[in-house]
Amino acid sequence: MPPLQADQIGEALVALPAPLGADSLALLPADIAGAVVRSLSVSEIAEIVTPLSAVTSRRLLSALGPVDLAAVRRLLSYAPDSVGKHMRTRTATLPEGIKVAAARAMLPSGRKDAPAVVFILDSQRRVRGIVSLHEIAAASDETDLDALMRPAPAALKANQRLDEVRKLPFWREHHYLPVVGPQSRFLGVLERADVLEALVDVESAEHESASEPMDVLLAIAEAVWIPLVRLFGTAARPLHPHLRSENQANDEPS
Repeated sequence: MPPLQADQIGEALVALPAPLGADSLALLPADIAGAVVRSLSVSEIAEIVTPLSAVTSRRLLSALGPVDLAAVRRLLSYAPDSVGKHMRTRTATLPEGIKVAAARAMLPSGRKDAPAVVFILDSQRRVRGIVSLHEIAAASDETDLDALMRPAPAALKANQRLDEVRKLPFWREHHYLPVVGPQSRFLGVLERADVLEALVDVESAEHESASEPMDVLLAIAEAVWIPLVRLFGTAARPLHPHLRSENQANDEPS
């Protein structure tokens, strides 16, 4: 059996639970780990290095070029419940003003989780519209891509909170919404399913965090308060009947 390629290893690690995938990546030889990191999308890299220590993360991220490194650091800086933290940065985009034949040549293949639409960007990476992959496949080679373009849904800001965008009306017609950063430049897409999954994870984490103080209080009660209550409760009990009678007899005048 031939050895696995870096992208195959990367796909396998991303499919694992985050801590296990991160630890497995950190254990790989430096050259293989570097190749695996470079095969991943920026969002996948940010997700897989999050559980690791700062030292290990820096070592793995050193395999990236300056552009990808800056993008990963930007993702790591987003709040856990933000749009930017959960957007997908590896998504197909096409420039405006090209023919369908050129568009087909530029589209990546083999991504099972690829959106069914492509975002069309201008020279400043601002969203101009969307085109479905089905329309590109059905059109003739000489068709202008812009002729197939439809208006894009409203863009999300990377620093928006997930609970702010969960009920936007655009989700009724679109499974993916574009995410933009400063100067409205395209950064990636957010999928509705990812929003719902992420909100469940955030709520679970908040519930666990909220339960920690109560766990501490219960531990303190078990270790200190309950024994003290038992101690004082014992001291406050009435004396045994026969001892009580003796004390009463001693107190009576002779």
